[in-house]
Parts: sequence; C-alpha cells; structure tokens
Amino acid sequence: MSTPSPLPQTGVAGAAPAAGAQAAVVLETRKLCLSFGALKVTRDVDFQLRAGERHALIGSNGAGKSTLVNLLAGVLQPHSGDILLDGERINKLAPFQRVRRGLVRTFQITALFGEMTPLDSVALAVCQANGAGLSFVGASPAHARAVDEAAEILRTVGLLEHARDETRFMAYGHQRLLEIALALACKPRVLLLDEPAAGVPMGESRRLLQTLAELPGDLTILLIEHDMKLVFQFASRISVLAEGALLAQGTPNEIANDERVRQSYLGHSHA
Repeated sequence: MSTPSPLPQTGVAGAAPAAGAQAAVVLETRKLCLSFGALKVTRDVDFQLRAGERHALIGSNGAGKSTLVNLLAGVLQPHSGDILLDGERINKLAPFQRVRRGLVRTFQITALFGEMTPLDSVALAVCQANGAGLSFVGASPAHARAVDEAAEILRTVGLLEHARDETRFMAYGHQRLLEIALALACKPRVLLLDEPAAGVPMGESRRLLQTLAELPGDLTILLIEHDMKLVFQFASRISVLAEGALLAQGTPNEIANDERVRQSYLGHSHA
C-alpha cells in the first residue's frame, strides 16, 4: 500500500522539539473502559497524544471511535481507567470545564445557528471564551475586540468572504469549516475532530484538509476519519481501534504495512 506524504504544516508553528526528542504527552488514557450492559465498547485503551501532534484515529463502524472521543470530551464517563490532561486526572470534569482547560471537540453532525452569520456566531464564542459573556449584545469594547478576533479566525479557515452570510444558506463544506472556526474560538490546545469531512462533497474536502494542515503547529489535533486518503495525508501518527480496543499504533507507513490492520480494516485491496 502506498501512502501520500503528510501535507506540510504551514501555519504558525510552535517551538519544535530538539532533534531526537519527543514532545510532551498532553492527553493520555490509561486502561480506559466503558460498557453498556454486557457490551464492552471501550476495552483497556492506553492512548497518548503528544504536543503538536497530528494524530488520526481510525477503525470500522462500531469500533468505538466516537465513544472514545466522547469519553475524552466528558460526554461519557468511563467505568474504569483514567483520562489525564497535562498529567492531571480529569475523569470527573464536565465538558465545559475541559473546554476551559483547552480540550475542545467538534461533532460528527453540525449543530449551528442557521439564522446567525458566521461572524456573529464566532464573535459570540470568542466573547464566551474571553469571559465577556453577553457583552456580545450591543456596542462595547469587548464586542469590538471579539468581532476583530472572529474575523481573523474566519480568515484562518477561509471563510472571511462568507462572514456576513446566513449560515443556513452556506454550502455544507463551509458549515463544517465554520464548526472548526467555532472550536478555534474556544482557544484550544487540544482539538478533537470527529469526522470533519463527513458529508462534505469531494471538491470541498480538499479545502477542509488544507485548512487543517495550516492550523498552528503547536495545536494538538486528534482526527477521527473514514477517508483514508485524508488520514494518510494529514496524520503523523495513526491509532487503529477494533471492537473498542487499540489494535495498532504507529506512523502512516507502519500502519499501512501492518498485516493485522490490513486484514481487519484496510483490506488487501490497499496493497
């Protein structure tokens, strides 16, 4: 199986680790388990995400990918095991508390305010992230700063020309980019992307991939995705889930040549 080289990260990168050094672990799970009745959906998952890493999580339908992200984000609570952010156990933190600590996620299905413009939606998210609350409403210095910051975020994801369009009339690919913009407004250090290209037409998925590649290099990203072309172009490391357990972890080349992965997920047609 041949794999494309990862896209260059052309965003404003953070300080790179010295040659041969590994970046610090920012998000980690230890023996993480979750069951629904007799069904074990997450089984003793030991997972590490390093600072600045572009990491993809793949697996067949029902492998437990979205469940794992829901556990990381606090939507679900594990029955056993630990989740650590910067070495601190966060099992009991609510989702909004994790967001405040820099752990932000997007969803597989968009949930946007259709009648608002992207500029207003992102400015509101910026106000909330800055602790300004409803000072978004009406003219205020906080509102003006939030609008400027929102415009810059929209420029980053390539939506500035659509800043004043009604969201409900935007192309679906642009709505997925807006969801990423809203996540960026929360000032994440770790960004969990749950199938950002789901439902996006092929012609628009390239723009979405390029946007992800251009995000700041010090932003740590975990991507769940079924599109293997996108995964192998984007990720520096890949983890494979099968029946709720980690089957394999490694570089794109290692995963592409792992016989267990080829048999259980990628298939011999990728050879």
